[in-house]
Amino acid sequence: MSHAEGLDKIIDDLLNLPKQAINDIQSWLERIGKTANELCNDPDCNRIKLKMSEDGLKITYDIDEKDTEAMNCLIKAIETHFDSLPAELQPTFKKIIEDIKTEIYNIEKTKSSF
Repeated sequence: MSHAEGLDKIIDDLLNLPKQAINDIQSWLERIGKTANELCNDPDCNRIKLKMSEDGLKITYDIDEKDTEAMNCLIKAIETHFDSLPAELQPTFKKIIEDIKTEIYNIEKTKSSF
């Protein structure tokens, strides 16, 4: 599956969520974000931010592009909550984990080439 196909899948999954589930996405983002920031000892929540677009079609994360520790904290936080997530959200968060792991791999690859 290409990156574009993966994003299309996420959008389709979000479009097919019941209205109540869309309302619950924000609370899941807050829970996962809180856990991630606790794992990274960031009580001010400056390093990791999870966001949902106003239309509920896109979930994004905001982490400094070189902060692999924060990226790993977000992965661990998602994994901690994964089994509790509604089934409709699990593919979205699985894709986020895959994307973050790819980012970490690319950062590490760049570091090792110097």
